[in-house]
Amino acid sequence: MPPARISEWSERLWVAYRNDIVKAGSSEAEADANVARNREALMPGGQPAPGQHIFDVTLDGAVVGALWLAEREAGDWFVYDIEIHETHRGRGLGRAAMSAAEDYVRAHGGTKLGLSVFGFNEVAQNLYRSLDYQVLAMNMVKELR
Repeated sequence: MPPARISEWSERLWVAYRNDIVKAGSSEAEADANVARNREALMPGGQPAPGQHIFDVTLDGAVVGALWLAEREAGDWFVYDIEIHETHRGRGLGRAAMSAAEDYVRAHGGTKLGLSVFGFNEVAQNLYRSLDYQVLAMNMVKELR
């Protein structure tokens, strides 16, 4: 992704991430603290920290999404975000972007690629399962009223 567009993309990303955290059950204050902590660690000053890799997902030369990867430890990579614009979903572009991510990680010496997905995002969970990603942990909660 060209540096000039990272700022616009990251603003949308952090708003969407905050909304997802609240949707998943965090309070507004918890979500704000989470976003502030992660934003400072991963994108200080609005630009990706060293080791962060942000790509455009394209189709026929047009940007249709974004992919954010980082190497957390030697050989151990993480997908921080993958987004396919709503009008382009359901065409296999998420699958293609994940395949490209795996190829990129392998080409850079990576041996593992992980990610997190919210419990309510069943479409993404199904995609990752179909790509042989394994669940390592699952948090569960029940609202008591």
